[in-house]
Amino acid sequence: MCAGTSSGGILLKWPGRVGQAAVFGSGCWAANPCAKDEHLPGVACSSSGVGEQLIKSTMAMSCAKTVQRNQQSPTEALKHAFSDAFIGLGGDHQFGQAGVLLLQYDWPTAELLWAHSTRTMCIGLMSSQDTKPRVNY
Repeated sequence: MCAGTSSGGILLKWPGRVGQAAVFGSGCWAANPCAKDEHLPGVACSSSGVGEQLIKSTMAMSCAKTVQRNQQSPTEALKHAFSDAFIGLGGDHQFGQAGVLLLQYDWPTAELLWAHSTRTMCIGLMSSQDTKPRVNY
């Protein structure tokens, strides 16, 4: 499993500001499937949004680990992790803008999940059964 992210930065940023893309566990996180002591699916997670908040919460790692260790619904686990790791930080709501894209792989299936706290975040995807890409809000 692997995850990647990049940062477009923010307008008028302070010199030397580092966004979540460069911080371990904040911008992205991945873990391979593990069958050694306990069966754990593989996960890969990337985040986007206000970097300071994503760094404070180690967003990608928190979401990925919660989904990987959850024995029930990956969707509910992601909702719980996103809410606890990010929304639960409180503070000024204008800075509570973020989203995560997460892939869980548990042989023979893979599941694509996402969570977001802003109405303007959407994802585009296309499966091998689709004839053209689609957008989900």
